[in-house]
Amino acid sequence: MPAVGSATGGMDFKDLFVNLRAGAEFASLDAAKKAGAPVVAYGSWLNSVINFLIIAFVMFMLVKAMNAAKKAEPPPAPAPPPESEKLLGEIRDLLKAR
Repeated sequence: MPAVGSATGGMDFKDLFVNLRAGAEFASLDAAKKAGAPVVAYGSWLNSVINFLIIAFVMFMLVKAMNAAKKAEPPPAPAPPPESEKLLGEIRDLLKAR
């Protein structure tokens, strides 16, 4: 999360919340929890989603790199048939022509 933290100016998402009690304001999530106020703490969920997306992207790139490294070269062209097989093929063709 250091990259995300520096991009957002050091903001920590785990302290984000929505106060469900009308008319009451709290400075932090801990203060709201100590006062027993009903809150929706969506910051920890947001943290988890961002962590998941970062890890999923890194895993995707890792698997993509492994698949690219594992690609095999196409098999070489088959070797030309030996002279004896060529000769037998010519004899077969002459017998068919008769």
